[in-house]
Amino acid sequence: ASLVWLGGMLFGKNIVLIWTGDENLYGGQLLFFALGGYGFILSIVNTHANLLSGMNIVKNTVKVGWIEAILNIVFSVILAHYLGIAGVALGTVLGSLASFAILPYYVQKNTNKKINSNIIHQLKTFSTVLFFMVFTYFMNDYYDAYLYQKIIYFLIFLTLYMGLIRKDLFKFKKIFSNLNK
Repeated sequence: ASLVWLGGMLFGKNIVLIWTGDENLYGGQLLFFALGGYGFILSIVNTHANLLSGMNIVKNTVKVGWIEAILNIVFSVILAHYLGIAGVALGTVLGSLASFAILPYYVQKNTNKKINSNIIHQLKTFSTVLFFMVFTYFMNDYYDAYLYQKIIYFLIFLTLYMGLIRKDLFKFKKIFSNLNK
């Protein structure tokens, strides 16, 4: 999800131009930042929600969904006045942080910690990715990079990110073996 987020931020304007033929339909950097952030958060939230649903534990998931919806509406209405459509997207991101924070806790609690969501690691990963995305936001806002420069930046991010999550890729085998015990 982080690579899609970065790709949208780096190449969103180009994609909209190719797709529609009208550069005026580009919603702006903040819109792509917010939509990409929501996609990143949603990938984590959906993983935890699906685990809880698979264990037939949906009561708390529904409550968290309502909290997220209410926060989404409140933030979206407030931010829309100042930022337009990008404010609505940013409000959705802020509302989804409730699920991002609560659902990993419910997974751990309802599996007696057999499934360790490692909330601290998820926050570190999110913070690291967020740092790169904020940097990309300002880089795109103040520096009109050529396509090859954006591709090089994307590859640098990809290399750093894969180094960050490399350990996690090897933990999947351990997680699944613990479930079978």
